[in-house]
Amino acid sequence: MPPLPGVIPEVWSVTFSPDGQFLATGTAGAIGVPEKMCDGSQPQLRQAAGHPRGYDTCMCRRKHPGRVLPLMLCLASFPTAAPAQTAPRWAFHVGDRLIYERRAVVAALDTHAVREHITDQIQIWCLEKRGDEWLLLVDLIRIVDGKTEPTRGAVLLIDDRGRRHIEPAVATHVADMDAAFDLLPELRPSLPPAQRWTTAPDSFGRRWDCTEHGPDPQRAQLVRVTFTLTDPTGVASFVGEQRSGTYWFDTQTNCIARLESELQHTAAGVIVQSKTRLHEIRHNKPGWAALRADEARRYVVALGNEERLLADAVNRPAEIELTTGKLTRIWSSLAADINERLNSPFRPIALACQSRAMGSAAVLREAARRSERWAGARAAAWSLSDPAGRRVQSAEFRARPTVELFWSADSLWGLRALESARKLQQGLGERPVRVICLNMDKDHARAARAIDACGAGLTHVLAESLSLTEPPMDFPTLRLIDAAGMIRYVYVGWRPDYTDLLLPLIDPLLPRSEPAQP
Repeated sequence: MPPLPGVIPEVWSVTFSPDGQFLATGTAGAIGVPEKMCDGSQPQLRQAAGHPRGYDTCMCRRKHPGRVLPLMLCLASFPTAAPAQTAPRWAFHVGDRLIYERRAVVAALDTHAVREHITDQIQIWCLEKRGDEWLLLVDLIRIVDGKTEPTRGAVLLIDDRGRRHIEPAVATHVADMDAAFDLLPELRPSLPPAQRWTTAPDSFGRRWDCTEHGPDPQRAQLVRVTFTLTDPTGVASFVGEQRSGTYWFDTQTNCIARLESELQHTAAGVIVQSKTRLHEIRHNKPGWAALRADEARRYVVALGNEERLLADAVNRPAEIELTTGKLTRIWSSLAADINERLNSPFRPIALACQSRAMGSAAVLREAARRSERWAGARAAAWSLSDPAGRRVQSAEFRARPTVELFWSADSLWGLRALESARKLQQGLGERPVRVICLNMDKDHARAARAIDACGAGLTHVLAESLSLTEPPMDFPTLRLIDAAGMIRYVYVGWRPDYTDLLLPLIDPLLPRSEPAQP
């Protein structure tokens, strides 16, 4: 409550919201209500004139001039809600293992006919404390209609509010782990003590609008929070994706006890309803966790090496056999080493990565074959139209280094790459480098809608005609072209931000008389 004024009026009003929160004080005349007062011991409640329904005002008359005791007694006897609760916070112990079970039903959006049943086992392992953050491994085993999929895993750092730090090489592999990351939400800030907040953007630029509703009536230690997905990048609205749900945070165990969510995807014509509950919490010894923390570091390094080798497949196509061999050895070596250490959660993850690497050899060989026309070659000139119908020439952009991004509105990753291109454009600063987005869709109307929804702030060209002469290997595909028109680097795939990948390659291409500015 704010400090009382120096002069206490004869009649005081105290206004509260429906949930008992203090709103304002004033005189009876100031709020336009008749003098219906109490002596400080038996509050008379009424709806204040000019306030919405449910906003109550308690009127108090001073019994003794210059004293505020009746007012304070009145406030003490007012049937308000309990004082604001301390903001929930994450609190892990090294060696913790949280085991969740998630059950989901995928149904047709129009008929609600069930298409498939999904059961997930999600585990969150606390491996190490680093300053104010915990090193976590999150793994997910999915069973779809009785068929078990390979184990997925992600390593991240998280603080007590749930703010995450994920390495770029890891982020490219967590696209299908939303169900697991929903169990690590960003909690409300302490200041200001609001019950509504919006989270920081995730790797895809999405945010969650959250509302805390206080303790659960049945179990007071559970704090109920509702959330709705918002996507400032425009991708969710373009593909017709809506997500919302509720989670219950246990203030005794400092983790999510239960979560229910619903996903509607109009483009796919499905609705996914899921319920997740905490099955149990187990604990491992700190020495065991220390070994797993070392494996976590090696796993992140392996993911980074894999990313570089995948780039080599399209930038050094002549060395494709050497590249595929190295790629397989990365994971076979890690899997063999972890196999000697019993009960490590990284073993099934490494085995899944090894299997994926072995199965991708044929795909990589095809990508290398198709990239031969680009690797170290001169980029073909083009003359195309922008979304407004204006004719543009490649020569307008290629007097300086240029980044060209090939994308399609039919590719979710192509759409998401537009946000990554915006981050790159911002990361380039004052460098004389242009970022050009080449849309490859035949349907120009759909391309224009995608550009309006997701491509703000970028330079776009309708490049469907290049599919015959300059077809990209996949969407998205990005290439760096120097001022002489030579293709210097190609990257196939999505990542949260291309800046750290390209800046070391761009800066050597800039004229010495024009040093790069951050």
